[in-house]
Amino acid sequence: MAVVAHEVKSPLTAIKGYADLLLLGGGSAGMNGREQWLARIRENVDRLAAIAERFLEADRLEGRLRARQSAHVSATELVRGVTEE
Repeated sequence: MAVVAHEVKSPLTAIKGYADLLLLGGGSAGMNGREQWLARIRENVDRLAAIAERFLEADRLEGRLRARQSAHVSATELVRGVTEE
Protein backbone atom coordinates (compact mmCIF):
# COMPACT_ATOMS: atom_id res chain seq x y z
CA MET A 1 0.00 0.00 0.00
CA ALA A 2 2.92 2.35 0.63
CA VAL A 3 3.98 2.04 -3.02
CA VAL A 4 0.43 2.81 -4.16
CA ALA A 5 0.24 5.83 -1.89
CA HIS A 6 3.58 7.14 -3.15
CA GLU A 7 2.66 6.57 -6.81
CA VAL A 8 -0.54 8.58 -6.37
CA LYS A 9 0.76 11.23 -3.99
CA SER A 10 3.55 12.48 -6.25
CA PRO A 11 1.36 13.62 -9.18
CA LEU A 12 -1.32 14.90 -6.79
CA THR A 13 1.25 17.10 -5.07
CA ALA A 14 2.34 18.50 -8.42
CA ILE A 15 -1.25 19.16 -9.50
CA LYS A 16 -1.99 20.94 -6.23
CA GLY A 17 1.14 23.08 -6.53
CA TYR A 18 0.37 24.22 -10.08
CA ALA A 19 -3.29 24.81 -9.24
CA ASP A 20 -2.24 26.94 -6.25
CA LEU A 21 0.02 29.01 -8.52
CA LEU A 22 -2.87 29.59 -10.92
CA LEU A 23 -5.22 30.54 -8.08
CA LEU A 24 -2.69 33.05 -6.76
CA GLY A 25 -2.66 34.76 -10.14
CA GLY A 26 0.52 33.20 -11.46
CA GLY A 27 2.86 35.98 -10.39
CA SER A 28 4.54 37.76 -13.29
CA ALA A 29 4.55 34.74 -15.59
CA GLY A 30 1.56 35.99 -17.55
CA MET A 31 -0.55 33.88 -19.89
CA ASN A 32 2.39 31.88 -21.25
CA GLY A 33 3.37 30.75 -17.75
CA ARG A 34 -0.22 29.83 -16.93
CA GLU A 35 -0.46 27.73 -20.08
CA GLN A 36 2.70 25.88 -19.05
CA TRP A 37 1.27 25.22 -15.58
CA LEU A 38 -2.00 23.99 -17.07
CA ALA A 39 -0.03 21.70 -19.38
CA ARG A 40 1.83 20.28 -16.37
CA ILE A 41 -1.45 19.77 -14.54
CA ARG A 42 -2.75 17.86 -17.56
CA GLU A 43 0.44 15.75 -17.70
CA ASN A 44 0.06 14.81 -14.05
CA VAL A 45 -3.62 13.98 -14.49
CA ASP A 46 -2.64 11.71 -17.39
CA ARG A 47 0.00 10.16 -15.14
CA LEU A 48 -2.61 9.48 -12.45
CA ALA A 49 -4.94 7.95 -15.03
CA ALA A 50 -2.14 5.63 -16.22
CA ILE A 51 -1.40 4.61 -12.62
CA ALA A 52 -5.08 3.87 -12.04
CA GLU A 53 -5.23 1.82 -15.24
CA ARG A 54 -2.20 -0.24 -14.17
CA PHE A 55 -3.83 -0.99 -10.82
CA LEU A 56 -7.10 -1.95 -12.51
CA GLU A 57 -5.26 -4.24 -14.93
CA ALA A 58 -3.38 -5.86 -12.04
CA ASP A 59 -6.69 -6.41 -10.26
CA ARG A 60 -8.20 -8.00 -13.39
CA LEU A 61 -5.18 -10.32 -13.74
CA GLU A 62 -5.37 -11.24 -10.08
CA GLY A 63 -9.06 -12.02 -10.48
CA ARG A 64 -8.31 -14.34 -13.40
CA LEU A 65 -5.64 -16.11 -11.34
CA ARG A 66 -8.07 -16.57 -8.46
CA ALA A 67 -10.64 -18.04 -10.84
CA ARG A 68 -8.09 -20.50 -12.19
CA GLN A 69 -6.87 -21.49 -8.75
CA SER A 70 -10.35 -22.34 -7.55
CA ALA A 71 -11.06 -24.79 -10.39
CA HIS A 72 -12.10 -28.30 -9.32
CA VAL A 73 -9.49 -30.93 -10.16
CA SER A 74 -10.07 -34.64 -9.92
CA ALA A 75 -7.21 -36.31 -8.05
CA THR A 76 -7.70 -39.43 -10.17
CA GLU A 77 -7.41 -37.44 -13.39
CA LEU A 78 -4.38 -35.58 -12.07
CA VAL A 79 -2.53 -38.77 -11.11
CA ARG A 80 -3.47 -40.43 -14.42
CA GLY A 81 -2.16 -37.41 -16.36
CA VAL A 82 1.09 -37.31 -14.41
CA THR A 83 1.75 -41.03 -14.83
CA GLU A 84 1.10 -40.77 -18.58
CA GLU A 85 3.66 -37.98 -18.86
